[in-house]
Amino acid sequence: MKTTMKRTFTSLICLVLCGIMLLSVSCAGRSQDPLQTVPDNRETAEEQTNRPIMPEGIMTPTQELSVGYTRSTQDQGQVDLSFRIAMSDFAFDLFHETLAEAKPGENQNISPLSAMLCLSLIANGAEGETLAQMEAALGMPMSELNPRLYTYAQRIAGSNSDDYTVSLGNSVWFWDSPQLTVKPDYLQTVANWYDAEIFAAPFNLQTVKDINDWCGEKTNGKINQVVDDTAVDNDDVMFLINALYFDAAWQDAYEEDQIQPDIFTNQVNSLSMVNMLCSEESVYLSGEGFTGFTKDYKGGQYSFVALLPDQGKDIDTFAASLTGETWRTLWAAKEHVPVDVKIPEFSFEYNLSLVDTLTTMGMTEMFDRHTADFIAMAEYEGANLYCGEVRQKTLIELDRKGTKAAAVTVGGMEPTAVAPVAPRYSVILNRPFVFAIVDNQTGLPLFLGVVRKL
Repeated sequence: MKTTMKRTFTSLICLVLCGIMLLSVSCAGRSQDPLQTVPDNRETAEEQTNRPIMPEGIMTPTQELSVGYTRSTQDQGQVDLSFRIAMSDFAFDLFHETLAEAKPGENQNISPLSAMLCLSLIANGAEGETLAQMEAALGMPMSELNPRLYTYAQRIAGSNSDDYTVSLGNSVWFWDSPQLTVKPDYLQTVANWYDAEIFAAPFNLQTVKDINDWCGEKTNGKINQVVDDTAVDNDDVMFLINALYFDAAWQDAYEEDQIQPDIFTNQVNSLSMVNMLCSEESVYLSGEGFTGFTKDYKGGQYSFVALLPDQGKDIDTFAASLTGETWRTLWAAKEHVPVDVKIPEFSFEYNLSLVDTLTTMGMTEMFDRHTADFIAMAEYEGANLYCGEVRQKTLIELDRKGTKAAAVTVGGMEPTAVAPVAPRYSVILNRPFVFAIVDNQTGLPLFLGVVRKL
């Protein structure tokens, strides 16, 4: 427990789940990762043993401090072209780099929006080169990104109806100990721009339950465990959490005669029997070596998008060719023509460490305990913080009724026009394909994934 913990540096752990995002802050050199990963803490065994013993913290019940950090500004941003470019570039940079982590035949699903929100929570506590690298990867300075993300999140979460639900939640959990100083200015910033709920917690077994209960509530029970009991036995001292949940019915319900058994050819050359959802849609997508379509959810604000590479073209090669620019061009060139569509029912969970991905994207210093600068977020007895892990776990369920998806990101800090005569197309998703859940107004993907095997 925390009573015998050694600390000299602070590390940040992030977990992204499709629908929820968590940021954990922890101490370096933990013996076991509560997110079940093995991050590189970049410290030697000698450095670990030389860390001083931490005195016992204040083991009070979890206290919600949100009432003291309500929004103190009326400023808002614009969901303008610069934001859409930054967000789509980030989404496909993240997607591209995660493809390298995939195993043959493994399905993938990430939430760029959840990742962007979690990393923004982290970046607001960064300074110096650490902040500069994060801003470069995120696409704009935090002073410009914060108000834009606030406005976008408010629109996303504020447009719910009886037909669909999109919810976002952010929270900051920190160890209630005199050794840890969380900066009030940081807490006010994340309250202003991310409506973050703020909790001071003893980081005992009850804290683990409280965090998991919060995540379960924000994801409608889809993601109920993001930390385990080891979170109170290692060096974690903060969790920053973003939760994203999506649940929508199809614009046009499927009749029984539109659901047919069919064969799906997996990437690993095996065959699977699936239920195909058959319909006629009205938006066709195409480019060099692929075809696709969009299918609206009720209300028309969101759609399911599928891109199918031509027969014989490798799914991974195709997916890796997609960029923010090609996505924006594709979205602007949608054809409003009839298209016969078949979508397989599918569901899966996905769990991935993003440390290597984010490092490749240029965010190196945040993971280095010797150079990371998160002094604007918190410090432990004068020591800086660093990011020990970023992890995303996602869930998606697509069936004849509609789609449900959820994401969580956890970060841990450790001490340191219609044609007159329309052609007719057909897109049958009976082999590996790329998919997305997209905000139709901006064309930005909330979720991006690859189905390789069913």
